[in-house]
Amino acid sequence: MKERLTSLTQLLIISFILALIITRVIITPCTVVGQSMEPTLTEGDKLIVSRLNYIFTKPERGDIVVLEDVDSGMILVKRLIGLPNEKIDVIDGEVRINNKVLKEDYIKETDWYTVIESHCQIPEDWYFVMGDNRNHSSDSRTELGLVHKSEIIGKSIINLNDLFRK
Repeated sequence: MKERLTSLTQLLIISFILALIITRVIITPCTVVGQSMEPTLTEGDKLIVSRLNYIFTKPERGDIVVLEDVDSGMILVKRLIGLPNEKIDVIDGEVRINNKVLKEDYIKETDWYTVIESHCQIPEDWYFVMGDNRNHSSDSRTELGLVHKSEIIGKSIINLNDLFRK
């Protein structure tokens, strides 16, 4: 009986350590809060976030990223729009990258307004993010500002709710 209890205890400790490694280093779950990513993601959607993606590759425009707002400590889900060393202009309901209009099939509004016009040159290691629901998103146009690569937790790779909707 003592051997079984010892084996069970060891198994539980190893399982706990593996679960901790997986959720802290490889993937982590995330729940969408708010409406800023509608219609792509809705409040309550459960995401699996890859923490490894950006170790092996660079973030790409259009990626849905999970990040931590260092000022508030909140976990946010946003779409990556602007990359390092790009010039971004958000004006009159359009995003222009290096003076070219960005085509965005994923945004909620066809006539979204610009809360605050944004004009910036993105420095190295920084990113410009926006929510798909442009009229209801706190993002790089407003108080969130540019996001440093160290604030990006990872890339959303699976929406678990999509698996059950089908």
